[in-house]
Amino acid sequence: MIVSIRQYLIFYIILIIALVLAGVLPISYIRATEDVIREHAIIEAYTEHTLIESVQLVNKGLDLIDSSLNPVMEEMLSTYLEEYTRSGQDPGAMDLFSLKERFSQQTNATVDLYVFNEDGIILYTTEPAVKGVDFKNYPEFYSALKQHMKGSTPAMDRVVRSVQNQSDLKVLGDLRKFAYIPTPDHRYVLEIGLLSDAFADIRSEFSYQYMVGRIWDENPDIDVLEIYDIWGNRVAVWSSDQNISEEVIPLPSDDITQALRSRSGTSFGSPVQGDRTTILFIDLKNPQALSDDSIVAVIRYGDRLKEQLEMLLFQYILFGIVGIGSGIILALLVSKRISAPIREIVTDVHQIADGDLDHTIRSMHTLEFTELETSMNLMIQKIKEYSEEIERKRSEMLVASKIQQSIIPASFPVPEGFDIAAITIPALEVGGDFYDIFSRHDTSVTLVLADVAGKGVPAALFMALSRTIIRILTRWPGSPAGIIRSSNSIFIEDSGSVSFVTLFFGVLDAQSCILRYVNAGHNPPVLYRAERNLSTLEPTGPVIGLLDDPDYSEGSVTLSPGDVLVIYSDGVTEAMDPDGKLFTEERLYEVIQQHHLSSAEGLMQAIVLAVRTFAGTAPQSDDLTLIVVKR
Repeated sequence: MIVSIRQYLIFYIILIIALVLAGVLPISYIRATEDVIREHAIIEAYTEHTLIESVQLVNKGLDLIDSSLNPVMEEMLSTYLEEYTRSGQDPGAMDLFSLKERFSQQTNATVDLYVFNEDGIILYTTEPAVKGVDFKNYPEFYSALKQHMKGSTPAMDRVVRSVQNQSDLKVLGDLRKFAYIPTPDHRYVLEIGLLSDAFADIRSEFSYQYMVGRIWDENPDIDVLEIYDIWGNRVAVWSSDQNISEEVIPLPSDDITQALRSRSGTSFGSPVQGDRTTILFIDLKNPQALSDDSIVAVIRYGDRLKEQLEMLLFQYILFGIVGIGSGIILALLVSKRISAPIREIVTDVHQIADGDLDHTIRSMHTLEFTELETSMNLMIQKIKEYSEEIERKRSEMLVASKIQQSIIPASFPVPEGFDIAAITIPALEVGGDFYDIFSRHDTSVTLVLADVAGKGVPAALFMALSRTIIRILTRWPGSPAGIIRSSNSIFIEDSGSVSFVTLFFGVLDAQSCILRYVNAGHNPPVLYRAERNLSTLEPTGPVIGLLDDPDYSEGSVTLSPGDVLVIYSDGVTEAMDPDGKLFTEERLYEVIQQHHLSSAEGLMQAIVLAVRTFAGTAPQSDDLTLIVVKR
């Protein structure tokens, strides 16, 4: 599509403005985006830090309250251990229910007693529902229990949830404060569990639920904030849709389970996409207690950051549209002023282009356009001279092309039992390739393929001379070597050694199937045998036209059924692709091997197609000439 200078001016002015905007706006947008994301990251880090500190503060308050019961628990443990000793260290002989009643009256609360054996199983208890519970199902607690059994000092847990029965793997029972002491024989661990309604009241005052509400208020980016205990139970939740619940809910996520097992946090998702989730493991384990009060906090961030970034992008796109719109208006005004004198020049050029080479460019009133006027008038004069020269060369090329086409045989003899195909494809400039196929007598066929040095009319004339010499000499009896020697002498006498010819000359006897040949410096023809072996017919003498008395030897081969002979010019192997790489003999050999079972015409077309495919759109400087003989 052809465009005007005014259109170019409009285009480039707009392009420059667009490039400036494209350079400034993206950088500014990226920095603004980074600032927003950085601010979000700071708020996120602050939220997580505040959450951890808040959890630790709540935990510390609960620990102080729960620890106030430790003296009472230690006193009951001492009594419990004395009863174990009086029973002859036989827990089955103890009256646990009497102890329970005694301890319950002492504390004004419900007290239950438990006895663990070495396997972590509750053998004896005042709470029938948990008798036989195997704490190996709670690996961390079981490990702590086994370690405690080896000692001699009591251990005090915080108020924690208790196991309800043997199927309660999530520990969803009542809130109790537990205390433990190992027996002196290290065979059992005696446990006391204190149940009180006050525990729930205290936790409503020091509530994780209240804490997550405060955290959520400080960071509007939070969509959901959840707290899970060490057993995977959700103990607090706050969400943006006000769906608030303090119920203990079973663990819903494998990611949370993994955090509990690995005792470490993780993050996944992208805040930019609005699906960022952070899992924090807050280690609250007291090494002197058997139970673990650690928690997992899950923060699911909403899409507020995504919305901010989308709004930021919209603003910058709007800035870009306004900038480009202003540039278009400016481009229209500037281009109109500049293009007016150019349109006058275009009018003059159109008149000259219509054939009026005597017309001159009108005078302009600016320095640049005056120089343009002078240059164009000079160019018009040179165009006249170049046109005459081009016409002369075109006539010469037309003559050369006609000479080349006239000496290529329109048809040729094919002996019985053989299949022959030949072709010449000229390059952009007419070269000196030609082939000739004719009969010397009834039982033989002469095959000639030559490449005359040079291009254009001189090459075409020497081509015609070479063909005529060979045709005349083959009328009289003689060997191929003798014919080529005589041809060399005549060619030198007529051409004066200003050119030379590479040539393959062969005489094929149709009865004996013997090919006698002379290769005068030409590309070695390829002989592909039916047995799938390949050989070449190497030069048997120098090129024609360089030496006065050269020595030409003669070669011969016998063609068997299925054999293929490919005679070619350098336009095949030296064909170049757009990168300047050559087709090469190796590629030619591959094509012959792949298509040797085809007819002579089929193999020839396969070679031509392979060369054209390889060359693509690259212009070729050499003619492509082929003779394919197949028996």
